[in-house]
Amino acid sequence: MDHERYPYRIESRWRVAGAIDEVYAVLTDAGALPRWWPEAYAEVTEALGGDPETGVGRVTDIVTRGRLPYDVSWRVEVIATRPPEFIRIRASGDVIGYGEWRLMQDGDEVDLRYLWCVRVGKPWMQRFEFLLKPVFAWNHNWVMRRGERGLAAEVARRRSAAHPRT
Repeated sequence: MDHERYPYRIESRWRVAGAIDEVYAVLTDAGALPRWWPEAYAEVTEALGGDPETGVGRVTDIVTRGRLPYDVSWRVEVIATRPPEFIRIRASGDVIGYGEWRLMQDGDEVDLRYLWCVRVGKPWMQRFEFLLKPVFAWNHNWVMRRGERGLAAEVARRRSAAHPRT
């Protein structure tokens, strides 16, 4: 059962003004992640490029710094995409599992749904997980709220840069 393998099953829903292609481009631009979402992507190092069209096979090493006093080091591998509607990643390292982005255009906004199914990988986290699970979930939710605001700002920034006012 997925719940036993991945005790954290957290679903997030975002709404961002813009076109689905713009939002997808921001989400898949690994090098820009620290600029607009530093809480989740404090450090990003591409380890393997992957397919230039789909991104499948791209491997990225990440350091996350949320509100809690520790760093989480993990590796993301893009394992499936359906541009511009779907991205599936595999996580390994301090968090182990998978995440899925589903995007849908809804008028002038993009509806994003993220499913994060993971377990902790650090031995100290595993040892105290029964006590810390609510804190880990709270931290994740805080990071996700910051990400929604950052994504909206980055889409607007890119749109502005592409169409400067004269």
